[in-house]
Amino acid sequence: MSGKPAYFAKWLRHRVVFPALALLPAALGYRIASRIGRRDALRHPARAAVMHGLLTIHPHLANEPQHLEALLDHYFRMMAKDMLDCFRMPAFTPRNTHELIRVAGIDKLAAAKAAGKGVILIISHYSRFFMLGPGLKFAGQEFGMFTTVVDERHPHYDPVDRWYIATKLHNTQLFSRGSWITTGDDRRKIYRALEAGEVILIALDGTETSSPTRYDFPFLGGILSLPEGIVRIAARTGAKMVYAATVEEGDGVAINIHPLPDDPVAGLGEAVRILERDVIAYPWQWWQWAAHGALWRPAPAN
Repeated sequence: MSGKPAYFAKWLRHRVVFPALALLPAALGYRIASRIGRRDALRHPARAAVMHGLLTIHPHLANEPQHLEALLDHYFRMMAKDMLDCFRMPAFTPRNTHELIRVAGIDKLAAAKAAGKGVILIISHYSRFFMLGPGLKFAGQEFGMFTTVVDERHPHYDPVDRWYIATKLHNTQLFSRGSWITTGDDRRKIYRALEAGEVILIALDGTETSSPTRYDFPFLGGILSLPEGIVRIAARTGAKMVYAATVEEGDGVAINIHPLPDDPVAGLGEAVRILERDVIAYPWQWWQWAAHGALWRPAPAN
C-alpha cells in the first residue's frame, strides 16, 4: 500500500479509529488496540525497519524466526496501546488510572528538586513513556518538557504526523504546569527553566540533533552514541539528574524513578545502564530499533 491509499489509511487510524477507541471502557479499548497491533506486526510500513534493527543488534534472531516474529508482535501491540494512551489522556483522573499507572521513587525526584537547582528528568523512548506525565501529576509533581518541534520545521513529519505528535504532546502538557521547550527554541530557555527550579523531561535517545560532540556508552554488545545535550545542560546549570524507567505491565505501566550521580557524564552513563537492563529484559519495548543506525554501532574489534 502506497501513495494516497496509504496516507488515507494513516489519517483514518489517527483521526477516527483510535479517538473512537478512547471512548470505550479501558479494558475493551486496549484489547482492540492490541489486536490492531497484532495486525500491524504483519504489515505495518515500519515492520522492515524494526526487524532490521533487531537483526543488526541481535543477529542470532535470523536463526530464530518464531522468536523474531514474537518480538515484532509485542512491539506493535505496545505501540498501538501507546497510541490509545494519547487519546485517553484528557479523561485521565487519579481514580481511573490508579491501577493503570504505578509510580515508585517519587521521593527520589522530590529530593533532587529540593536541592534548588532544577532537575533533568531523563527518559528514553522505551515502553509507553508518555504515561509518565499523568503519573507525575497525580503524584503531586510538576514538570516541564524538552521536545522536538512539532510544526512545519520538522523535516520528516507529514500533516498527519504533525497533528498526532502535537496532540500527544498537548495532551501530556495537560498534566504539566511547567515550561514546554522545543529544539527550535533558544537554548537559554531551558537554562532559565532549570535555574528557576523546574523539573524538565529530556529523552536521552532522541535522534534529532545537530550536536557535533557525542558521548559513547557500552550498550547491547556495542556502543550507544548520544549527543552532548543532557551533559552540557547539566554542567551549565548544576541541575540534579534522575531517570524515569517505564515498563509496560498488561494494560498499564510501572514507572520507577532512579537517582543518578551528580557528575553529568556518569549520570548519563547510569541512565544508559538502566535502559540497557530494561531492553535486555523486554527488548520489544524499545522504540528505537528502527532508528538504531543513528544511535548504535558495533563495538570495535579487539
